[in-house]
Amino acid sequence: MAAAMKAKLANMITAINSKEQWDETMDQLNGRLLFIDVHKKWSGSCTIMRPTLERIYLDIDAVETRMQCVSLHEESGVDHPALQEFLNTESCKPRFILLRDGQVVGNIDGALSPNVASAISNNLPEIE
Repeated sequence: MAAAMKAKLANMITAINSKEQWDETMDQLNGRLLFIDVHKKWSGSCTIMRPTLERIYLDIDAVETRMQCVSLHEESGVDHPALQEFLNTESCKPRFILLRDGQVVGNIDGALSPNVASAISNNLPEIE
């Protein structure tokens, strides 16, 4: 794999560790789709979905201008209503939430690669 591709994939997912970092991310979306890997701190982010996200990042034109991926846990301080249901449970099943313009456009419960890929594909903004 070329060095440029490796660098692109290395920075594909941003870990959100504070409400301030979340607010900054939300302010800088500029219409991009936000893919959120929500998890419990003790279980960590979902590594099973990484190959699916890598394929999406390598295959979709201008993906960086159309989508942002983040990972956050229940102790991050984020209080978005779309996340609260998961963050307030004891479940360790992966949850992926897609937001566009602050609204939930996808909610996938479990590491279901086809569902995640479809939800991303169906909700990506057009190339500008």
